Amino acid sequence: MTETEAEIAGLRAVCPEAEPMSEAGNVFAFLPRLRFRAKGATLCMDALLCPNAHSGYDTRLFFEQTVPGFSGTWYNHQILTRSWQTISWRGVSPDQPWIRILSEHLGAFA
Repeated sequence: MTETEAEIAGLRAVCPEAEPMSEAGNVFAFLPRLRFRAKGATLCMDALLCPNAHSGYDTRLFFEQTVPGFSGTWYNHQILTRSWQTISWRGVSPDQPWIRILSEHLGAFA
């Protein structure tokens, strides 16, 4: 099992259909129908985790749409032929398991 496969296996604990993807040298974890909590509500939407540097950040978490009720600054990115939304959220190190990276990014919405 490769390192990426092992990391994807870890993500499947919270998103059973997680799949690895890549584009332009970046590795991503596609998280279809990711369920997460935001402002007290449970949401479900596609997400894309970038566990390495992207667009000036150490790691990024992209969503298929903006997260309702969250008034952070949102940015649009075209990745893997789709439009994705992300917020300005720094300080999530790539030097940890991908499941932890995801958890830290989702912490912005708690």
